[in-house]
Amino acid sequence: MSTEPARISPELFEHLIRREFGGLSNEVTDLLQLVNSDSESGKRRIGTAILKLANKNVSRLEQLIKRANSDFWEIVAEAEYPRAFEAGLTEQEKQYLKAYGSHGTPFDILKEIKSC
Repeated sequence: MSTEPARISPELFEHLIRREFGGLSNEVTDLLQLVNSDSESGKRRIGTAILKLANKNVSRLEQLIKRANSDFWEIVAEAEYPRAFEAGLTEQEKQYLKAYGSHGTPFDILKEIKSC
């Protein structure tokens, strides 16, 4: 089994954007240009992770781009390795995710749990 990350071609990336956002694909493409990366292939990998986690929600997309530009590994790990990402969570954090979904960073989730 290869541990090399998936290579996302420009054509596949465009297809994923159109599939997820349809008529908003031009606007989404413009937003995804804001993703920081040292390479175009890295930008497409991070962008693909963002598309997956955004789940067709444009405002979520904007939040994820901000998070990715702060710590892209968190976004990639959550999208590409969801079970491993969840394995690092406590049972209480997992229950919160099940109830409210993944609408923030693990730190946001922890803050929410502690404020209850």
